[in-house]
Amino acid sequence: MKPDLHPDDLDRLVDGEGAPAELARIEAHLVSCPACRAELAAKRNLSAAIRREATRHAAPAALKERWRTIPQAGAAPIVGPAAAEIVPFAPAERRLRSARPRWLGIAASAALAAVFSGAAMHVLDRETAETQSVADAVVSSHIRSLAPGHLYDVESTDRHTVKPWFNGKLSFSPTVKDMTEQGFPLLGGRLDYIGRQDAAALVYRHDKHIINVFVWPEAGDPGALAAGPTEQGFNTLHWHQGGMAYWAVSDENRADLQSFADHFRD
Repeated sequence: MKPDLHPDDLDRLVDGEGAPAELARIEAHLVSCPACRAELAAKRNLSAAIRREATRHAAPAALKERWRTIPQAGAAPIVGPAAAEIVPFAPAERRLRSARPRWLGIAASAALAAVFSGAAMHVLDRETAETQSVADAVVSSHIRSLAPGHLYDVESTDRHTVKPWFNGKLSFSPTVKDMTEQGFPLLGGRLDYIGRQDAAALVYRHDKHIINVFVWPEAGDPGALAAGPTEQGFNTLHWHQGGMAYWAVSDENRADLQSFADHFRD
């Protein structure tokens, strides 16, 4: 986030708070700041998810009825059978004295819960924004590669030609697979740059669709494929394997792109 935008500014924009001039300043900043736009999108997605998924509880009818029976200041005394059901109050001073420790404990618990909840939401926001930022970068690189003469630096369907080509050009050795039998022939590879990281780009084809696989060193737990954002009509998938981050991007439909990724990970 750029220095001239306060961390709380995006929250105010999401909530529609602040003076029109202030909101206009924030929106003007977003025009030239992709990182802030990605974070704003993440915050709006989170806000929508909370509104959509949060559980709401209505007070039980018995609790509402009991609340109505509590005498209010200045109210006429309750007489008749209903009066017998009301639990007598202790003197106000003693009630406050006995209730204070309990309410202090509840307040402390609520404060801790708010802190942990806020921290968890901040981590979720940050991870979502980071994923969005990487997705923007890989899709942009994929689109640039489709221009004539930009698809590969080394053109070959032989992985034993493509893999050695990267030697000495990168600080790591990317995995290159021949998946012709699975319907995803290798076309070649090239050097690329994702964010601030040197990356290898491996180029495959499926029917008339080009698939770019971006690879760079990154620690992460190997696990299931994660669907990234769909950007400008391009689907993305990402995973970790062998100390590397992998991002696959294509205008291929998501099912076929996932089939490609499953074969690549075998």
